[in-house]
Amino acid sequence: MSQATARIGRRSDITTSDASLWVNQAYFDFCRDVPQPSLETWTIFSLNSGDSRVALPNAWLETMSISFSTTENVGANRELRQISPEYADARGYYPVAEPEAYFLDAGAIQIWPSANSSADTTVSSGRSYKHRFRAIPPDMLSTGSTPSVATEQRLGILYLAEAYLNELVGNYEEGVACRIRYATFVSSLKDANAKRQSARNRFSLSLADRSQRRSSGDLRDQDEWLRR
Repeated sequence: MSQATARIGRRSDITTSDASLWVNQAYFDFCRDVPQPSLETWTIFSLNSGDSRVALPNAWLETMSISFSTTENVGANRELRQISPEYADARGYYPVAEPEAYFLDAGAIQIWPSANSSADTTVSSGRSYKHRFRAIPPDMLSTGSTPSVATEQRLGILYLAEAYLNELVGNYEEGVACRIRYATFVSSLKDANAKRQSARNRFSLSLADRSQRRSSGDLRDQDEWLRR
């Protein structure tokens, strides 16, 4: 927070509470634009037969996946696909059946169709679901607080906080410049991550059959050499 206010001149018309508000907003927005593994977590919830709805966790920011233990193969998990509320509404929630999908609606997770646990031998009181999600980053409460992101990524929060504070005091042109710096920085992080992912998948082994490796003429020459 102190770095952000210093970069726009430590103006006396920016209160500590305003600076804190906009720095934390920048922190939140950065974690939304650049998902942080440190903020990934999970929770377990259960639904009895006929139930289909559970409230989202208080710290929820974004759902990554929802899975459950299958009736047919105890110990194996099936991941539910995400659908829109409109899709579910058009097809209805019933009859009660093996869950296929989920959607988010009014602060809750809605399983579709409604859960059926009558034949579930893995959980006697109902079926259990594992919800993997990204959590809201915790607020920074003092000038000495540090965000829960990698050190090299903190510049992104600083650039965006600087943009918000410039806009707060009417420095709109400088605010635009800060937003451009922020967008460029975020793009560079995503490009670097894409390159790392590409490097992991770059090496593969492909075995061609004999006819692909050599022409028939090459094979005749090899056979002739072997007979010598």
